[in-house]
Amino acid sequence: MKKKKETCKYCGEKIEPKTTRQEFCGTKCRVYWNRENIADPTERQKANMKAVTSETPSNWKAKADERAAEKEKFDQSTVSEKIAHYEAEMAKLSGDSEVVAILRNRYKSKIHELKKKLI
Repeated sequence: MKKKKETCKYCGEKIEPKTTRQEFCGTKCRVYWNRENIADPTERQKANMKAVTSETPSNWKAKADERAAEKEKFDQSTVSEKIAHYEAEMAKLSGDSEVVAILRNRYKSKIHELKKKLI
């Protein structure tokens, strides 16, 4: 099977492609062509660049403090909800079977761990 001869997309040199997808004679031509022909950055890339440039060392601490306060507020409400859930589940348990005892101990330990997080 004879390979089809083509020309490099950048320099126009004739090439014998090693694969069906090869368009350039070498890496340099591929890189130079891409640098010259890549379109403008997408809107997403522009937004990312804008976000990165707006982050300066002077506002890093303030933003970190905001995130920490928000996380703490969220965690406290979530932990409180989980404690209430486990207490309600524990109240539903009845009987003295071994399974009930295991579940009660499991709920008690989970509640204890969650209360430690609130302190």
